[in-house]
Amino acid sequence: MYTDAPDPGAGFLSVNIITIIILFAIPILYYNRLAANTSLLILVLIACIGGSIVSGFIIHAALNTRYSMDESTLTVRNGHILRAEFTLEDIRDIRPVSFNRQTFGTAFSLRGYCNRFIGGVRISTDDLVIYLSPSDPAALIEELDRRRGKAAVERK
Repeated sequence: MYTDAPDPGAGFLSVNIITIIILFAIPILYYNRLAANTSLLILVLIACIGGSIVSGFIIHAALNTRYSMDESTLTVRNGHILRAEFTLEDIRDIRPVSFNRQTFGTAFSLRGYCNRFIGGVRISTDDLVIYLSPSDPAALIEELDRRRGKAAVERK
């Protein structure tokens, strides 16, 4: 079984930590203006705390990203929230990318299970494009190709 637990990128963690700091700083910096309007203060606090919680989940996911592969399935996990399994025989194309376009999640047919902005892998199936950020993109691509080749031979 192939397993990879990539370390998160410094840039990725920095963006999220700075976001949390800004979201906590907004109510503090503008407290005097917001204090005059209690309902606005409560709304801003809820928005800032909610944003901080979301950023905290993203940091947790970045620190707990795992990719594993058996003979027929690629399993990806970002923290406790994002999990997926992809059948190796459904994969049509695998290639390295210099920038992970889907670092912060999903959009329509794009899926992102990344914890870095750079040095990723783009995997295409018939209906999805999946972005990963393995520790060693070349090793993951080589392992996927090896296992896909083996699966193709077994099907015939």
